[in-house]
Amino acid sequence: MEMDHITLDGESNEAAGIVLLDVDLPDITRNREVEPQKGRLEAIEDEDWEQKPQEIPMVMAVVGESQTDLTSKYMAARRWLLRGGAIRRLSMSELPGYHFKGVITKVTKSEVTDKWIKFTVTFRANPSCPLRVLTQQPGFIPAFDTPVPEQITAENATCSGTFSEPGFLPEVEYEGIHEAELYIVATGSWTTLSIGGAEGLTINWEADNKTVYIDCEHQKIYYLDAGQIVRLDSVTTGDFPAVKDTFAMMVGGTGLNVTVRLLAIERG
Repeated sequence: MEMDHITLDGESNEAAGIVLLDVDLPDITRNREVEPQKGRLEAIEDEDWEQKPQEIPMVMAVVGESQTDLTSKYMAARRWLLRGGAIRRLSMSELPGYHFKGVITKVTKSEVTDKWIKFTVTFRANPSCPLRVLTQQPGFIPAFDTPVPEQITAENATCSGTFSEPGFLPEVEYEGIHEAELYIVATGSWTTLSIGGAEGLTINWEADNKTVYIDCEHQKIYYLDAGQIVRLDSVTTGDFPAVKDTFAMMVGGTGLNVTVRLLAIERG
């Protein structure tokens, strides 16, 4: 029977010489502000839920033939677990297609024998829900070292469309609990360009064969000039698109000759 395994940034614990003994999905707690009203039984509640990062404990072990061998393997395991950037990606074999984003905060030995060292690894997931990239390219997960909109291609996008007049991107089935992470790249020409309909973004800036990147998650819109970021906030009106359900994103504007690609990441 195949044993469960995890991967960190695409590399498995097995490849790192570590045995996975146990891992559990994080418990989810959520809350929102509640304001009692004097003289009334029903209190006012905020509409938006707040969730804190949650810890995912993992029990692992290294196996060896001597204390020297065990110590060497444990030190190598600890380096593998704690290396890398500030943010890491955790995937579990029992949850295919999903990953968690966060950091490893602790590696603690729990049992030492002549044959193995058992230890607990704490991964703090932020956000605390599993993430699933809605992509046409199996296995694609954006890297952390490049802004996500700049990684979108025709092959890995959730959906794409080319527009000479207003229209809609193909419908995207969305099943997440929370709003999707949305990233958009628009390439071509336009006099004005709008994404997301009447309540979405409008770029009041004439483009001639340009590529503009829209990061709805971090509220950024920009293009690159000789590798340097040029922000377009001052010529943009409206709100960054946000979706919680199945959707078909509207693309509008004037003077359109543009290809728009969208990447959505499901949360929860």
